[in-house]
Amino acid sequence: MLLEARGSLPAAAGAAAGQGTAQAGAATGLGVGSAPGDVVLERLEQLKLELGEQAKQLKLELGEIREEIRDQSQFVRVLMQGEFTATSSKDSTPYRENAFRYYGYSASPKTVQCMVTGEHMPIASIKAGHIFRQGWNRGFLPLLGVTSVHDPRNIILVRTEVETAFDRFELAIIPQNENGVECYQIYVLKESLLLNPREQFIGTGDTAKSDTHKWKDVHTKYLHVAGDNLPARRLLAFHAHHAIKHAVSAGWQKPGEVIVSQAGWVSPGYDRELMRKYLEGAVTSEGLLIAASEDNQSQ
Repeated sequence: MLLEARGSLPAAAGAAAGQGTAQAGAATGLGVGSAPGDVVLERLEQLKLELGEQAKQLKLELGEIREEIRDQSQFVRVLMQGEFTATSSKDSTPYRENAFRYYGYSASPKTVQCMVTGEHMPIASIKAGHIFRQGWNRGFLPLLGVTSVHDPRNIILVRTEVETAFDRFELAIIPQNENGVECYQIYVLKESLLLNPREQFIGTGDTAKSDTHKWKDVHTKYLHVAGDNLPARRLLAFHAHHAIKHAVSAGWQKPGEVIVSQAGWVSPGYDRELMRKYLEGAVTSEGLLIAASEDNQSQ
């Protein structure tokens, strides 16, 4: 038995030595303690740094998204709580003259181009129409990009008949983005203005007076702006959203036939679908029309 045990010692030692050699070989294969191993460690350090930078970027983006959500939440609160009722006070701000200057004219020009028809008309025939009506709840304004209802960006210069159609939600101006260029497309929402011979003319239809512009002549065309300044896109998008909603309820348009493009609202982190859902449940276009009517009567 003793001889047996002694005989097994060299064998055990040999096995241990063989196992050690195998482990060393495996370690060498992994590159540990060798030049390839240093490369692996260096690469791991690089990955660590890259992941750290990505984490920082994600943190910044998350902060921007949270800020945008706060802004949208504030907007939604105003929408849900606001009521579109006529205001009792009158603002004496000379908004008409300011609007003329904003769009590249003098304070009292002799003629002004109608932004919708493109006609150059006597100043007496041009209205400085509010996109966001004077009679609507002004608490909405800061969230739409302006602080005063008389801000020139809330004004469009149009002939009287166009302003009336705009106020009645028969016409909308929808902000678009075509190949990176911001533009404003005109939509005639009330179908009878395009199809009914009795309603087709914007003005009188008098050939002698060259007042023969038709609604179909401006439908899907683009806003005419004399200077470099433009109306506020979010104000136009806000008006267009409710004008389209009214047009659908009145049977002038089918659901989804005309939409407010993302260009009207877009900003970093903006969620168009979320805003659409809130807008649909917030206020009614009928309430806006009533307020606009009361506003017109009080002027």
